[in-house]
Amino acid sequence: MRLTFAILLVSFAPLLAGCNQTQASDEQGTASPQSTASNTMEIIELPELQSYTEAAVYGDKSVTWTPISSMPRPASSDEAGKQIQAAIKSEAERLAKVDYAALSLPDFVTVTRSLKLAPQDFTGDQLRLDSTGEVSGEKRWALYSWQGPEIPQLADRPAVFRWVQVYALYDLKENIVTRLIATVRGEAHE
Repeated sequence: MRLTFAILLVSFAPLLAGCNQTQASDEQGTASPQSTASNTMEIIELPELQSYTEAAVYGDKSVTWTPISSMPRPASSDEAGKQIQAAIKSEAERLAKVDYAALSLPDFVTVTRSLKLAPQDFTGDQLRLDSTGEVSGEKRWALYSWQGPEIPQLADRPAVFRWVQVYALYDLKENIVTRLIATVRGEAHE
């Protein structure tokens, strides 16, 4: 009896250890999308003005980002673009439900709350390659951006324009969309 119990315990030890590691990574907020129970794309909700490049790789300082100044192009122009557009469209319902007002700067919360979003607003059209990320001299990541619907302007700040922004992290090694980042971006015209 003791021998049978010992064999069972040894057999299940790796399984129990794996469960503990997944739990520990979830508690630290670094769990990979594969460790989640559902098959949905990971969406990071990022407050306005925070670094989307850092958020995309969970603050990994080994990634060196190079900005790319490209014009928006149709999502169908390359394989990555097709995958990113498909990811945005497949997650449109979840992206539309993000509380963008909670992500906004304090002065803009009320006006951002007035924006009513629907899943069909998230088309993924006209993607822009925002930047590429290198790790140890190898291009590893591509970060694409998609500009969503504009947020109404404040009456006393007519030169400030803001919109919903979605970034997509594309793994150049695996050729897959890794995660989406939902945030608010803007600019002031003088």
